[in-house]
Amino acid sequence: SGNDITARVISDKKALRLNQNLAQSQSKFKALLNANLIGVIVAKIDQSARIIEANDAFCTMTAILLKKQLSMHTCSIK
Repeated sequence: SGNDITARVISDKKALRLNQNLAQSQSKFKALLNANLIGVIVAKIDQSARIIEANDAFCTMTAILLKKQLSMHTCSIK
């Protein structure tokens, strides 16, 4: 019916807007990560709490090479 089509169009528009917002948010985060103004890490939110990404500023602050950090638990950083 017409109402179902209207609801579907609205739903599709909301999904598109959400995807655009997510893409913008990811872009802003990548810019922050790459700007190296502050140390930034991305870690898993589970029992391993492993670092999965770190920027150069963080590596400089902690004096730990990125390759080594990527296998570390976040609690191991001093």
